Amino acid sequence: MSDLVKLYLFISQGLGVLGLVVTVTGCLVCLSHRRLSPMLVLAAAGFAGEAASGALSQAAGFVFGQSPDSIFLVYLVASVIGLGSSLLLVFGLAGTLADLRRQLARALEPPHVRE
Repeated sequence: MSDLVKLYLFISQGLGVLGLVVTVTGCLVCLSHRRLSPMLVLAAAGFAGEAASGALSQAAGFVFGQSPDSIFLVYLVASVIGLGSSLLLVFGLAGTLADLRRQLARALEPPHVRE
């Protein structure tokens, strides 16, 4: 393997790890602000699933590198987890924005209407 290919692999793995850090951070941000909307827990689960999917994809090359049949199965499972996580993220964020819109509308109502 040439030095250039090794450099590309190193950079690719580093970006993969940075991606995991970003998704875990997204999960922690959602969990720390869950009082704004209970739907943020769903978004946090989506971020956690994305992190799990990314970690599984990153680890697959190391664990199953010599067995092509197994590695493709692991990539398939990681893709399914990633898709499910993306759905959780979308529904969690949609629910959160709907909750925030309702809270804002209630806060802007005149006092005599609230009673």
